[in-house]
Amino acid sequence: MDFGRIELFTDVAEVTRDNLIDILRSVVAEHEKNASRIQGLIDFEKGYQPLLRVKTYRADINCVCTDNLANEIVEFKQSYNWGSPITLVVREGGTDNARIAEAVSLLNRCYQSQDYNAKQQQLARFVEIGGVGYTYTDINTNYVEGESPFTIDVLDPRCTFVVRSSRYLDRRIMLSVTYFCDKHGNKTFTCFTDRQRFEVNSSFEHLPGSGEANPLGINPSTEWIRSYDRMGCFERQIDELNNLNSLVSD
Repeated sequence: MDFGRIELFTDVAEVTRDNLIDILRSVVAEHEKNASRIQGLIDFEKGYQPLLRVKTYRADINCVCTDNLANEIVEFKQSYNWGSPITLVVREGGTDNARIAEAVSLLNRCYQSQDYNAKQQQLARFVEIGGVGYTYTDINTNYVEGESPFTIDVLDPRCTFVVRSSRYLDRRIMLSVTYFCDKHGNKTFTCFTDRQRFEVNSSFEHLPGSGEANPLGINPSTEWIRSYDRMGCFERQIDELNNLNSLVSD
């Protein structure tokens, strides 16, 4: 059994249209291992916890109980660690600049207009169960006065990943990728660098418009990790939880 989500790396100095396909091909298989493991953890937390036993004594009486402490752990973590929405503050003694304080207040109002409390809870479930989560920030193309000039959305880690640099010591994110599958299982990858946005199909071919400029000038995706071993909050205790189910069932 694999533990912890695999980090994906590339050694290129810069991601370009010419080398993007090779990078995708080299990391997709590792991402799929992560996605499969995250799906397994999500299913486990929902209660899919089959007993790992063969009942040899009175096999005609076979009680199966799922205590599902995994769900209790996640609910506690989600409430205790993520129950209060993120609020930005000015550090005491850091500045007396009224403009800075007003800017921080404005940014908090922008978060509120994006209903970030609910989105934070959505992010929390992915992070606590799967160990990683992703958010995407973009320009608000439907901006009206009084609303946020940016949007924030939570991306599913089962179809999202980032590729870090093994060349630079800061392990910076070189590429962020999210994709969707149609009813036939064909994937369309949307890939971002600081400078460009690419669209690639399941055959690893660039789609029309791929390579257009990224107007933000920064990578719009943020990776959130629960811990540095990139594991879910109950992942270390799965053996104990399985044994508890067996004990209660017996």
